[in-house]
Amino acid sequence: MGITRQTVNKTLSAVDSKVHKALLEAAQLNRITINRVDSEKGFLLGRSPTLGTDVLITFSDANGMQVWYKGEGRCSECDWRESCKQKLLTEAEVRGISLPENVEAMHPSKLADCLFKKIVEG
Repeated sequence: MGITRQTVNKTLSAVDSKVHKALLEAAQLNRITINRVDSEKGFLLGRSPTLGTDVLITFSDANGMQVWYKGEGRCSECDWRESCKQKLLTEAEVRGISLPENVEAMHPSKLADCLFKKIVEG
């Protein structure tokens, strides 16, 4: 392709830096205390002192920046239920994460717990 290894490394480093900065800004905007950032994998793990819950911020080409709050949501009452579920399934696919067979029957908050555990561990 006519590109040096140094150019590739510089470009990847610049991308990681921009992802890192975007994750930090998302945490700041949402008033999240940061516990861990992995810009290479595109996630930030933190806690919302206001809500008293853990938070995962993800970044991917497919879903862009997403802020997810841990806990039992009222998904069955929410108009965004299917949209959230699709984003979670897309995030799993993009990251190469295998999910349980009963994923279609899973409540979105349970699906999120399963996915986030694998993202953070992975």
